[in-house]
Amino acid sequence: AVEFLTDHYSSKEAWDELVRVFERPLGQGGSDEERLGEMLQVAMLHWKKRGSALDAEPWFDRIRKIAPAHEGVIDFFREHKKELGDEAGLVQILQAAVRALPDDSELAQYLSLEVADFAETQASAHKAIEEQKALYHADPENREVREELKKLYKQTQGHNALIDLLRQQFDRLEKDDYEGRLEVLREQASVYREYIKSDTALVNVLNQIVDLDGVQDEHDVKEVRELVGLYERLGRHRDLLASQKLLAEIVPDAEEKKVLYRRVGRRWLEQFSNVQHAMEAFAALHQLDAEDPEAIERLDELYRKRRAWKELYALYDEQLQKAEGMQRVPLLKEMAQLAAERLSRVDDALEFYREILALDPTRMDVIERMEKHADRSKNWEILAEVLECKLQQMPEDESRLPVLQKLGGVYADHLKELEKAIGTWRRVLAVQPGHARALRVLRDTFLKGFRFDELEELYISQNDTEGLAEVLSTAADRSKDAEHKVDLSYRAARVYEERLDQPVRAIRSYERILTEVPEEVRAIERLLPLYEQEEKWARVPALLETLAQLVEDVDEKIVIYRRLSSVAETKLSD
Repeated sequence: AVEFLTDHYSSKEAWDELVRVFERPLGQGGSDEERLGEMLQVAMLHWKKRGSALDAEPWFDRIRKIAPAHEGVIDFFREHKKELGDEAGLVQILQAAVRALPDDSELAQYLSLEVADFAETQASAHKAIEEQKALYHADPENREVREELKKLYKQTQGHNALIDLLRQQFDRLEKDDYEGRLEVLREQASVYREYIKSDTALVNVLNQIVDLDGVQDEHDVKEVRELVGLYERLGRHRDLLASQKLLAEIVPDAEEKKVLYRRVGRRWLEQFSNVQHAMEAFAALHQLDAEDPEAIERLDELYRKRRAWKELYALYDEQLQKAEGMQRVPLLKEMAQLAAERLSRVDDALEFYREILALDPTRMDVIERMEKHADRSKNWEILAEVLECKLQQMPEDESRLPVLQKLGGVYADHLKELEKAIGTWRRVLAVQPGHARALRVLRDTFLKGFRFDELEELYISQNDTEGLAEVLSTAADRSKDAEHKVDLSYRAARVYEERLDQPVRAIRSYERILTEVPEEVRAIERLLPLYEQEEKWARVPALLETLAQLVEDVDEKIVIYRRLSSVAETKLSD
């Protein structure tokens, strides 16, 4: 695998990827002595191919501890230290190489001569420092003197003195001189990075650079990226995560942003169990890539833990906009539950449930929830709708009765939709003929609406003519409207005579009619034979007299008077 990747990345000159191939196994154990060749390969890649002496230096340092006189190590530090102007540092490395070589070695003799040359240079450099310091104290603003002094400090490893010089320079600059202050801080950072090798001090300077203008933007990417590496090396994980988050915010590349936010979110969650910070990171990732499955899954989990119901609702809403068909059902259900139970948006919840039923009318769990929320919120239209849906899914047996009764009450009491209420109670009777409540409600409804034909039809459909006669008769007794009283009485009389075949029981109905309309010929003519059949002769004369007055034809009057005379003579002995 290594051989393949080496050939592939080498042919592409993808040195960053190639160096990672060799670095990875070096972090997995084994002594440096055993892996000297691999470390040298990594160091040379950084130096020669990537052109990064700074990345190569730690590897050459590790090799130097094992082989101080290694030719490649000496070549690297000779070039690198000269570039830095750090002759004193190079002298130390050359001296260590000489000590590691046999005294009679040609290389040891050559290096000793090189060290001697540098020693003379160092002595003159120290003398020059004293001269330049005097000039600098006399004129701190003299740029040439200051730059020469910096060069000499580097040459003689006077790094702490160099830092003091840079701090003095920084303090003299105006606060609004952003470019000048930035340049000095970057010089300080290079000293800590390349000479003093103090990660802690370097962190402080880099933070100063990032905070210099009070605004973190893409100009700070380099420093923030370096801070990430330093915090990782120092084991300051919380600072590391804060820097990675800042880097994600200011780096221009969208893909790198996503990688950083993902790392930050995972680490806050897995290492620190910090839900809030993890949630912020995954929310930023989701904003960059709304389709990212990990961001969606993590945010779902984290919003629930933090009880961030509005944010969770918005997350589902985003997904809902892109879902189609049956994919919408689970999202609609979650949003409905949130709306109803967490956000006090019951009407929205009902609409979501309604859409689910439009897609899948068989969902009894949705029907039950929808019924509960509609009932509590007194949304009677939705409640009626969902009860109808529920009935469609139920068998045609008595298990439907409670639902039908509830639906009938909703139509009648809340929606005032009389016809639908009547239809519902009729459905109750279809399931259970003779249902007392259904009969009572329909009876009262028909009587109140003077719908007497439907009232008769109702009782006849239930084969309850006796009940019909009683209802009509009672209603007639209670009616205060003469016209309705007469109508109801005739209907009651007809039931007694035609359906019950008990004409005598119709007497009370006809008498009631005549109480309201004494000259009602039809009632008189129906009542006379009934009186005669029951031998209620005392009541006959009055009816005959009234009838005689109402008849216009003389011959008919004579017949009535003869009949009246006969009753008085033979039945009443009057």
